[in-house]
Amino acid sequence: MLVLFDHVTPNGIARFLLGHMVTKAKDRGWDTLTNGDLLAEAERAGFDVLLTADKNMRYQQNLSGRRIGLVVLSTPQWPAVRLHIERIAAAVDAATPGSYTEVARFTSPDKPFTDQDPSDPQSWNLYSYARNNPLKFVDDTGEAVVYADERLKIISEARRQESPTYNSYLKGFEGKGSPDVTVQYGSTANDPDGSPTNGATHAIIAPAVQTCSSATDCAVSSPAALKSATITVNDKLANDTNQTSDTLAHEASHANDARTSPERYGNEKITDANGKVIPHDSRPVEQRAIAGATQSNREVSGFKKQDKEKYTQIEQQKKEQLKQERKRHKENEGN
Repeated sequence: MLVLFDHVTPNGIARFLLGHMVTKAKDRGWDTLTNGDLLAEAERAGFDVLLTADKNMRYQQNLSGRRIGLVVLSTPQWPAVRLHIERIAAAVDAATPGSYTEVARFTSPDKPFTDQDPSDPQSWNLYSYARNNPLKFVDDTGEAVVYADERLKIISEARRQESPTYNSYLKGFEGKGSPDVTVQYGSTANDPDGSPTNGATHAIIAPAVQTCSSATDCAVSSPAALKSATITVNDKLANDTNQTSDTLAHEASHANDARTSPERYGNEKITDANGKVIPHDSRPVEQRAIAGATQSNREVSGFKKQDKEKYTQIEQQKKEQLKQERKRHKENEGN
């Protein structure tokens, strides 16, 4: 089929649309057209599918009787779109004249009967999160990671797909009974050694509780435990996806350290025996975080290498398909 990308559709999708011919609206000089004119021109040119991120098109245009199908992304952001690439390709394959399909949306409901309350109708909406007000209410059941910024969620979810280590760090904060973690952009103070910081992790740890039967006979009845953690990425990185991703890996390693070894994490020293501040990268707690982030970065690099190899393979398949199509076309002309 002939597939048209509008001016906001990520170009990276094209390499996964096997068997289709992809053209960008900009290449046709159509990137400034209104939605109605774009659909009309696309139909006149024989396009079968328009792939767009403009969700308003469905309501602005009458699709009845159209010869072109619409596949709509809920976001044009590639880190989010790539997580749903198979669904997008399937939607394009299934498109028919006048059809409308929206993909790359979060459509998995919460588990039923976890916190539904007959007196609170909104609690029965399994597709809502934090009562549809995630900036005001936190996920105090530990069912999910709370993101205060959609950009952070997109970047973090992309890294989770690429790095099993990073994914394992955040999975420790998911599920019933897990500690809360909030991820946000914000200001971060300089390190005690005076160096600037790209991120910070604030952990709230409940200390161990001892039960004593006498002044000398005591036992730990409740070990130290992480109650919640807040990961802050310096807002100066808000427009830098790569540095934000790297910072998340480092800070998530800290949060995981606080969750798995709360007592050790809570008692880490930043000064030596003489009261002198230990350089940032020389502290054991930072060395563990650096090791975790390094492992995550190694996994991301490996994932991208595989992605590139897959892209090369797909490109070769597309070239071979085109070669075979041209050959059949010439044979048909000869007949």
